[in-house]
Amino acid sequence: MVQEENLTNATALLEQLKADYRIQPELVVCDLSPQLIGAIQAVFGENVVQIDGFHVMRELNTGIKRDLLDFRAHRFQTEIRELKTLRAWVTSVQKQLNQAGNFSEALNHVKLLPQVPPDHLTSRKCMEFTANLVDLLRIDTPALFFPALGAFLRGASPSADPPRAAFSQELLTYLPKNQLTRKGMERTKQLVLQKVKAYYLGFRSELEDQSRQFFKDHWVLFFQPNKLTTKRAEKLKTFLATYPELQIYRQMTLQVGEIYRLAPEQIDGHQIDALTESPTFSEKLNTAIRTLKKYKASILRFIALYKREPHLPKACRANMEQFNARFKAPFTRGNNLLKKDRLLARLNCQLAGKIEWLLEDKALV
Repeated sequence: MVQEENLTNATALLEQLKADYRIQPELVVCDLSPQLIGAIQAVFGENVVQIDGFHVMRELNTGIKRDLLDFRAHRFQTEIRELKTLRAWVTSVQKQLNQAGNFSEALNHVKLLPQVPPDHLTSRKCMEFTANLVDLLRIDTPALFFPALGAFLRGASPSADPPRAAFSQELLTYLPKNQLTRKGMERTKQLVLQKVKAYYLGFRSELEDQSRQFFKDHWVLFFQPNKLTTKRAEKLKTFLATYPELQIYRQMTLQVGEIYRLAPEQIDGHQIDALTESPTFSEKLNTAIRTLKKYKASILRFIALYKREPHLPKACRANMEQFNARFKAPFTRGNNLLKKDRLLARLNCQLAGKIEWLLEDKALV
């Protein structure tokens, strides 16, 4: 109901402007608002609508950003939660061990070790490491337990697996060399469980750092070539080398950006035709792709005009938001510019063009 009302109001306003000032524009630049597009088409015809390039890129890039946030959640946040789950499991074993006094008995009172998907490399590594330790901790004879644990710890390679090597080196210093008692075995098992939780924390901290860095760096995907400084180009190269699976989004934003970088003669519409929905994309990105395809003719409408009028500045077809912001500035609260003469003077100064007054001479409220 609200959308229909907005469409009606916009249509009425445009019809009044057309009747009062005999306006029949060749192009009307607007955003992707269906109400505004519908009103323009109803009053001036379908063949004058020109979708602003700023809003075209924003529609696509907003969809891509949704995918990047989903990627971040899957790549980092999911594994962080899995590491927390593993830590909670070890804590439950510790509590049961304090009550039962026997590791095998304690395991009978807790759930099975949480499983992790194979593609979650960090949490999977921690889960498998824990499973190996659990097998060792089941050994209930000190004469067998300590040699087995020592052999397991000494098998860690500092070059191949630094975190495990650090974990092993620290635990080896606590292993008894002569008296292999049951009391010492139970104390060692508690110590192993305690150190395993610290082992998880190291990976979790690393994942959290990577997640924060990803969020700081992901914006570099959206820079068009003409906006890539040396520093940005280097950051982009590093980012894509770290996350090569995100190359598809870089290609997508560059592809649509061609519409506003290339000369009109080089724009044939394939930039939008080549966009393809995918079940691996978020619904937001798929919706953006459908929207751009739906309004393809309106997005590309400027081409014919620019071929006839090659003197027109390139910026006009790419982004009108700068003009909108400058136009709105005199009307913002606090400028105290409510008189006609002062408004016209400020607009002429800010917009560096000819400003016409189309309102009746009434007080502005």
